[in-house]
Amino acid sequence: MLPFLYKDYGLTLMPPQSRIYYQTHEFNCFAAINSLGFRDKEVGTDKKKKLRLVAIGDSFTYGWGVNLQDSWPKVLEKNLQDRGLSLEILNLGRPGASPVEYAEIAEIAIPLLEPDIIIVAVLQAEDLWQLKMHYLDRPWTNGFLWKYLFPNLKQLRLSRNLWKSRGKVFTAEHTREDWAKEAQDLQKKVNHQEQARLKRLKAPLKNAFLRGETNPYIIVHAVMNPQMYRDTFDPKSPLVQTLTGMLTHQLTRIRKLAERQQTRVIVCSVPTSVFVSPKDYLFAKGLGFLLDEQMLAEKNMDELIKKSALKAGLPAFAEVTDSFRAKCRKESLYYLWDEHFNPAGYKFYAETLMPYMMQFLTH
Repeated sequence: MLPFLYKDYGLTLMPPQSRIYYQTHEFNCFAAINSLGFRDKEVGTDKKKKLRLVAIGDSFTYGWGVNLQDSWPKVLEKNLQDRGLSLEILNLGRPGASPVEYAEIAEIAIPLLEPDIIIVAVLQAEDLWQLKMHYLDRPWTNGFLWKYLFPNLKQLRLSRNLWKSRGKVFTAEHTREDWAKEAQDLQKKVNHQEQARLKRLKAPLKNAFLRGETNPYIIVHAVMNPQMYRDTFDPKSPLVQTLTGMLTHQLTRIRKLAERQQTRVIVCSVPTSVFVSPKDYLFAKGLGFLLDEQMLAEKNMDELIKKSALKAGLPAFAEVTDSFRAKCRKESLYYLWDEHFNPAGYKFYAETLMPYMMQFLTH
């Protein structure tokens, strides 16, 4: 039923045929969204002879802060092509997506694009926290009909809303206005304790945040959810066990969808800065995040994601935390204020995935 439901809307992860411009203290880039609604070149739904891979993930996969050719799926695509492999990697990353959305994207993408391989990029800590915020913290009645009775209609409604904005140009000024409004909304919502955290921000960052000149995401979390990294780091905690069980469920959905199309799946752990970079760890601590130095030494996040993938029946797994820790001693791989990969970070992530992908492709 899904291909017929979505045939007029494509994937619509973003408004189709739109252009989105971003300009902050740290980067200046734009995103061109194709007619199917994702950030990539125009592609046909009919496959050619070369292998088709799709990368599913959040803003780290989308390539936040860089142009498309510098996102890790495109760097990885070029690296593999340079090795003589005939393939393409389509970038189905969507900013703000959680593992639930990853499964929903796979549900549409697999019958529509018929990929040979799916790369599921799971972001350390934050993907688990997304599950908590969107599916545990809400009242159980919230969205009950949409979630349990009409799950396809929920995605269809979102697709139709994005389709209405097709072809629109979202300028850097539009983005700044949206971010400034989010900053203003945060100031209205915070309680006394959260207001104190907001006041403690250093003036340059706080002013940029209030003017909409930097991505508000990390600031909002520092003010509203300072325990995010700590509470997702302990594998023995009941909360983490619940969240990894939810991750397993979504990865199982993807595996079952892929099996119907004889599509192979590899799960990749995406390093979050506080777990690999002392510089970014100290910056996040200065923002007010509750952190532990063991986060820079242990690999709990990789183990949690790997365990979920294995339980879901997906043994192909890539982890690159050790490589990132070694590299971060020599150079910066993340935007400091924004926390996403910088161009060097996207490039290095693609490079560290290469051995895993070569083995997976030639197996």
